[in-house]
Amino acid sequence: MKDLFAGKKLGFYVTLALAVLAVITAFVYLGMYNGTNYMSRQAFFLLLAGAVLAVVLAFLGQGKFSPAVLFGAAVLALMFFVYYIYFFVSSVLTGIQYTVFPVEFVTCVVLFGLLLVGSIVNVFLPQVEEK
Repeated sequence: MKDLFAGKKLGFYVTLALAVLAVITAFVYLGMYNGTNYMSRQAFFLLLAGAVLAVVLAFLGQGKFSPAVLFGAAVLALMFFVYYIYFFVSSVLTGIQYTVFPVEFVTCVVLFGLLLVGSIVNVFLPQVEEK
């Protein structure tokens, strides 16, 4: 187990933390919007697939690709989230149905935002020690 984490830099641990955040984001999104017209199955599965693939790449010695995988999955999932939720957002902004954004929406936006910003930062962090 000790050899598994030998020679790893800060970016490796940030990648693992972001993978956990991606899984948390996926399940929070599923829990809050499952069964509604605002749920994007594509976003849910992209977050899970990106997290799993990033962790697998990190442990198979291809960690330099993990941040890009997480970033790509986060961007695509955010795009699907926006695509499915834009009608709700426009309804709130124009005051048609709602007057404020509910906590479910704010929670998902914050989690997607944290994941996106963290993924951007992680792309620039070193993942493994250079030999």
